Amino acid sequence: MRLTRPLTPTRRSKRHDDDERDTTFVLVSAAPIDAIERYKSRMGWDIPWFTTADDFSVDFGVD
Repeated sequence: MRLTRPLTPTRRSKRHDDDERDTTFVLVSAAPIDAIERYKSRMGWDIPWFTTADDFSVDFGVD
C-alpha cells in the first residue's frame, strides 16, 4: 500500500488558526486504520486521521 504525503507539515504551523476559529483539521484516507496509525507514528504526526476503508464510500455514493 502506498500512502501519499498529505499537507500535514504545512498544517502543523497553522494549528493556531484552527483553534481561533474553533475548527479541527483532520485527514481522511481510504487506507486501513492500522496502516494509517503506523505511518502517522513514523512521521511523528498528531493530527486526527480517519479511514473510509469500510462502507463509507458506498453509503455516500463516492466509491
